[in-house]
Amino acid sequence: MLLISEFESMTGIYPPTSLFVVIQEYFEKSRFDKQEFCRRYGLNINRLAEEIQNETNVRAYKNAWKVGARLGETKLEVEQLQKELAQKTIVKNLCEILVKADKLSPEDLDAIMEQCEIQP
Repeated sequence: MLLISEFESMTGIYPPTSLFVVIQEYFEKSRFDKQEFCRRYGLNINRLAEEIQNETNVRAYKNAWKVGARLGETKLEVEQLQKELAQKTIVKNLCEILVKADKLSPEDLDAIMEQCEIQP
């Protein structure tokens, strides 16, 4: 296992955690010891550093895409809840007007409110 402190001292490179996670995975798959792996990374032999950075970028993009998709879903849920709240508010207001005009009994108002899941 390659520690981030070891990597930093051997390469002089101080990667963010997201990058080091991928560096660690590549090290574990490699056939090199820590020192040789770090040397190859620092010199970008066989484009090792570029490959690791590209993999890190792809993961970040995929994660951002997932977050964006969840955000879109959440936005749709909020819009639906806002519509439901608006509809319930309209029903509640109309019922209260009918009660005040003696066109609806308080008991019927309570039944409607319960059926529509409207808080008094």
